[in-house]
Amino acid sequence: MHASPSFASSAHCKASPDGRLVAILDAEALVIRSTETLQLVSHVDVPVELRREPVCSFLWAPSSTKILVSTATQIYLFSAADKSVHAKVGNPAGGKPSAISFGATDRQIILWCPFGLRLFIIDVSTSSTVSVSNPKFHHASCMARGFAIRPESGHIALVTRTDGKDFVSIHDAETGQLQRAWQPPTLDAQGLFWTANGQWLVLWDTRAQGYQLVLYTPDGQHFRTLKAPPSISSSATLGSSLVELETGIKTCQSSPNGELCAVIYSSKSTVIYNTQSWHQVVQLLHPSVIDTRQSVQVWQEQQLLDAEDKTCSRSFVQSTQMIAPPSISRDSGGSVQSSPASALVAFDASSTLLATRLEDSPGTLWIWHVATGKLSAVLICHSSAVFSWHPQIGELLLATCQEGAQAGSSVVWEPLSLQGPQVVSLPNIKAMSTATGQPQVTWMGTQSDHGQLLFSDTKHYLLVSMADDEADQWHQDYDADEGHEASRLVLDASDDDTSALDDTFSFRSEMPRSGGNES
Repeated sequence: MHASPSFASSAHCKASPDGRLVAILDAEALVIRSTETLQLVSHVDVPVELRREPVCSFLWAPSSTKILVSTATQIYLFSAADKSVHAKVGNPAGGKPSAISFGATDRQIILWCPFGLRLFIIDVSTSSTVSVSNPKFHHASCMARGFAIRPESGHIALVTRTDGKDFVSIHDAETGQLQRAWQPPTLDAQGLFWTANGQWLVLWDTRAQGYQLVLYTPDGQHFRTLKAPPSISSSATLGSSLVELETGIKTCQSSPNGELCAVIYSSKSTVIYNTQSWHQVVQLLHPSVIDTRQSVQVWQEQQLLDAEDKTCSRSFVQSTQMIAPPSISRDSGGSVQSSPASALVAFDASSTLLATRLEDSPGTLWIWHVATGKLSAVLICHSSAVFSWHPQIGELLLATCQEGAQAGSSVVWEPLSLQGPQVVSLPNIKAMSTATGQPQVTWMGTQSDHGQLLFSDTKHYLLVSMADDEADQWHQDYDADEGHEASRLVLDASDDDTSALDDTFSFRSEMPRSGGNES
């Protein structure tokens, strides 16, 4: 593991989808840097009118060639290759957009109006606009549940709600014009998505409506409505009021190859379906007590407080005894002490592993082997944690803590590592956390054999390579750009002993990672 030099950052710092560039936007310029050579690719002075308004959105285009910057009144498209402004469009929403996203192409923008009154599909090349009334999900935190872009063809599927009824519409990929609309058999739809191969449009209903997964063909024809498997539906009719309140679907996700779909039910069961026939492949049961004798690796987080500098270090140790995952802590009055958590599910890039997180134990991450349906590993953190698989490399998981003193700290797990989750901790990263608080950590979508991470906060950003046995290419090739030198993060005198940290990572396995199909 090694890190690049740190560079000046801002509140708007993002890596391109292909992982080759990092862009930051400050008060005066848009700065784009190569992640391979660390050299500046572009330095664009932003227009004067853009400096006068707060930035609402900062997005990379799907092709990694353009960057969108929006304010309450204007939308700008910058070229990542040169210093030109590709397009400038007035905001048709009449106020600060509640959310904004790219459509199927770089020239298509989807904009949500305040309060969810309308949604606009904008073609910046022709200045044409298609208006859609009453989008159901219009906040930035949930708008992804209400629209989906079909792979390859680019058709846009939307969920709207009018007069207390759900509607689904499909729009043309090029023009955004309506092609088909219908009313699904849902009481309160909670989301939709295309399978990764584009063969199915999947819609699921509110938990209060029970187990209902509605399937449509690409042209909008109803194919089937899936109910819960018998083992789950029977457990929900035992007569207990507590069990009856736990009916329904929490969330679902397609595999990267489009052949599988995982559904988390409220009964703590996860069912994987084959999308060719939509028959159950395997049912995964999250045990209340984990038996480590059944070839399951259980890794528990340990936190050690240094009495001298008052810092806390993390490590993971393997449990050899039966263990029950910790549930959400409650105070004496019965209220939840931690922030509410949602269920999460995701396949890795090779579609061979599945990671899940349940609402009642947000600090526990479950990793399953899809082919066998067996539990492969469990990561137990002290606080609520989120996870993400590497977008290109199979079987490589990033887990990040969300709460407490360790908020923002991350670990990387892979099945061939005999030492378990590897804490991502280097002197520069430690300095970032100490100086500015919680950093943002994301995977870089690079095609390399080893994963790369982007660490950023409002002051600095740096790149981290998970490679162990190769030369530090960043420091070999990098020459500081004139006028834009790398910023230096300086540790406090009490933090100058980093030999223990370096030794911590010397044990990574030399075994080659099993190859996975790239998504």
